[in-house]
Amino acid sequence: MNVFLGHYEEALDAMLDTVGVELVIAEQHKFDGSAIAERVREHELQCAFVTNVKEIENVIAKTGPFKIGLVASFGMLLSDAVLAKFDKVINVHPGDVHRYRGRHPLPVAILNGEPYCSLSVHLINDEKIDRGPLLAQLFVAIDYSTNYQQNEKRLRAHLYPLLSVLLSQWKYQEKLPMWDWQPQAGSYRKALSKDVLEDLMSCSSLEKYQGV
Repeated sequence: MNVFLGHYEEALDAMLDTVGVELVIAEQHKFDGSAIAERVREHELQCAFVTNVKEIENVIAKTGPFKIGLVASFGMLLSDAVLAKFDKVINVHPGDVHRYRGRHPLPVAILNGEPYCSLSVHLINDEKIDRGPLLAQLFVAIDYSTNYQQNEKRLRAHLYPLLSVLLSQWKYQEKLPMWDWQPQAGSYRKALSKDVLEDLMSCSSLEKYQGV
């Protein structure tokens, strides 16, 4: 049995087309009216809504054990009790984990005037944030002539092919490429304020942030 946790439909599609999904765990305020909701209805998937770590543990305890868990845009940490119910838990982090762990990695990269944004796919082995062995990483140039939404769309366009390769390898070989790594000092970033995020996401162009 495999589980999807989150709200990136590209990641759910890759899982559906490779290893399959039996359970979706989501936050209802992000789920209603979303592409994930459409997939759940279309594929008649079991779905559970959670608001905290304890509720995740209760859902997992009732329905586990599991083979693969895929986490993609999920706003809660997974406890060791949850992780113990899976053979493997894979996390999609929309940033460079070496430099931008934690919340809002793409906005922070733009605010810092970085030339590239990143997708980092890694295992979750414990409760440490964005620290498991890396499975894959790619970089995409940030286009400061357009807005945040277009840059996020370009980054997410790589999710389906990247995850399809990884999940297919697990399906047929039950192996994943992985390597250990060390984060840079100070790489964990706290969540940005609502005002900062709204200002960034309302800009028609990101040029004022380029080369900051």
